[in-house]
Amino acid sequence: MAMDNSLAVATEYNWNLPEWTPKPIVPESNPMTTEKVELGRHLFYEPRLSITGEYSCATCHKQSLAFTDGKPVAIGSTNEKHSRNSMSLANMAYNPVLTWANPLMTNLENQALVPIFGEHPIEMGMVGKEQEMMEWMQQDHKYQKMFELAFKQEQKPVNVKNMHKALASFQRS
Repeated sequence: MAMDNSLAVATEYNWNLPEWTPKPIVPESNPMTTEKVELGRHLFYEPRLSITGEYSCATCHKQSLAFTDGKPVAIGSTNEKHSRNSMSLANMAYNPVLTWANPLMTNLENQALVPIFGEHPIEMGMVGKEQEMMEWMQQDHKYQKMFELAFKQEQKPVNVKNMHKALASFQRS
């Protein structure tokens, strides 16, 4: 019986790691692609993902500070002081635990939702604004194209699930 490989479009992601470094474990539900990582990178630096339009993930996770903000305690988009500082995202793909507050949070795809939609403490402050977020992303030509490239097999690729998959892919990279 011959196999039809016409749908086998995924290629191995180039991790650009030294030979001695193990590749991170990637969930089957979110395989790594260059397009998804690129979309995630744009979303990571996107201030429209916050209630004020002034904060992005990168506001509290600056690359120049090992993906932290260097402050003793984090401050969310509504100026709420948090009880802890911003965790470093350096080498996030290898971390067994992903937040200070919840040691059971071990999946980057789920964790990406916490800062955007969480309420205690408020980080990005977008709870209840999911539809508005998806509408501006669908109307933004750049994001529309990036979602289409990252999620080629989907008819409506701009959605919350794909947003957090892209953010997780970028953080994993």
